[in-house]
Amino acid sequence: MITWWLVVVVTIATLVAASTIWPPVADKWNDADIAALRSLWIGSLGELPPDPTNAVADDSRAAKLGQALFFSTSLSPSNAIACATCHRPELRFTDGMQKGRGVGQSKRNTRSIVGVAYSPWQYWDGRRDSQWAQALSPVEDPAEHGGSRQHTVHAVASDERFRKQYEDLFGFLPDLDDPRNVDRVFSNIGKAIAAYERLIMPGPSRFDRYVEAVLSGDEKKTL
Repeated sequence: MITWWLVVVVTIATLVAASTIWPPVADKWNDADIAALRSLWIGSLGELPPDPTNAVADDSRAAKLGQALFFSTSLSPSNAIACATCHRPELRFTDGMQKGRGVGQSKRNTRSIVGVAYSPWQYWDGRRDSQWAQALSPVEDPAEHGGSRQHTVHAVASDERFRKQYEDLFGFLPDLDDPRNVDRVFSNIGKAIAAYERLIMPGPSRFDRYVEAVLSGDEKKTL
């Protein structure tokens, strides 16, 4: 039988041990802490860097076409999957699942594309070095869109609205029986999607509001 005084002794010993392992938290951030907080604050985010691999990266016409393609299911042979299937705006451009699901199940979860234009690499493992190359990868993935570049370019060419937008931006569509032309048009489609994705930027979070309060010295806002 455990008596009450034994419980008290054990509890006090536990608290003493805990205080020995974990030092008390300082009342205020030191200079190094504040510098670290500032570096993570959205207010320290610089201007969006240019994309030298994408001549239409900041062209509003490309962004408009890219947005339409992003939400279109026509790039998938099943006509059921769009980029927005896994990158849902209401879920901060993720899908909320442990692993992404298109026509099949992906090996990994869906990474948000909010602010990824700042990243020098794409995907969790960095296997794509540009945003437009990443945008095209799911199209040919058998577990995502389950399509091909041939299907993709013909889907754009056969849609009157997409074709006009494409040609206004990149010029007349070439002969799509030539594989080299298919590759070029496919790349342009990815660059248009990337132009739209570059506009998907992060907004201030509770963390950012907290850091702003710390930097302004308004202690009441940090409580």
